[in-house]
Amino acid sequence: MDDLITRDGQMQWGGLLLGETTSYVGVQLSGWDDLPDIENGTVAMPTQHGAWPGPLLAGTRSLTWDFRILPARRQDFPSSWTSSAGSPAFARRNSPLWSNSPAPAG
Repeated sequence: MDDLITRDGQMQWGGLLLGETTSYVGVQLSGWDDLPDIENGTVAMPTQHGAWPGPLLAGTRSLTWDFRILPARRQDFPSSWTSSAGSPAFARRNSPLWSNSPAPAG
């Protein structure tokens, strides 16, 4: 879950903490304000006109977070990159992203 998050402006992806007070500084978050597609569960009636109404459920929403790696010391950059690239979070796809932040002002 979100056991690494300690303040607003942080996100957790797998076991990697991103955002405020980390070496991973956010530049832009896209997709947060976009509404997901609606998945319509309506089923056509096979022997008559019309359809049985189904539930309207929100589809998936894709977020894109552009960031910069800015370690506290310049000489720490190679180890910061190596540790993030080797993180289990980068090995998974479609894993949950936990956030403690309100929606960004648009």
